[in-house]
Amino acid sequence: MSTTDCGPGKRQTLKKAEHPEVEEALYMWFLQERNRHAQI
Repeated sequence: MSTTDCGPGKRQTLKKAEHPEVEEALYMWFLQERNRHAQI
């Protein structure tokens, strides 16, 4: 089986963020909280 095979429910599509600056800020916050071992 090849790693490029995609079965039903295995494909993910990435859509462009409507607000990339908000997405970036949220991701940075998430990383900070994860480093503090905080539950989210």
